[in-house]
Amino acid sequence: MGEASETDRIRAAYARRHDDVRTGRVADYVVTERRELIQRLAAAHFGDDLGSLRVCDIGCGAGGDLAAWRESGASEAGLAGTELLEEPLTAARAALPAADLRLVDGFILPWEDRIFDLAWASMTFSSIRNAASRRRLFTEMWRVTRPGGMLALYDFRIRKPTNPDVVAM
Repeated sequence: MGEASETDRIRAAYARRHDDVRTGRVADYVVTERRELIQRLAAAHFGDDLGSLRVCDIGCGAGGDLAAWRESGASEAGLAGTELLEEPLTAARAALPAADLRLVDGFILPWEDRIFDLAWASMTFSSIRNAASRRRLFTEMWRVTRPGGMLALYDFRIRKPTNPDVVAM
């Protein structure tokens, strides 16, 4: 399966999902846990002043995680993200008008080399079933992360039995 068909498969899978997939206490706990975990790691690596941190969120959805970075002190102008779907990206752009948010079609990131302090993907890689496409995206994330920066992934360790569209990481 090529990258274009993998992108189409992912878009179709998300189109079948309901907007309320992440509702409930368990989902809220997971979102809070991952946000606190990555921000603690970033503070340990970069220091407590996140104001100049450049963060790229791969698969940013409606921008919730980027908004959490802003609320934690990161400058909105230093935030960036990619999304495959127009609807959540429109919501992210409304919530974060100064962020650099881009609609992508595949696994190539639309930025120059070494510009982000942190490139991260949350629950993104498990949606990419094609191993070559996962490698391509990870390589791209590495490319846009500056030397001394941080690359982080947060994802399933085991396949979620109720979701056939994901793989374990």
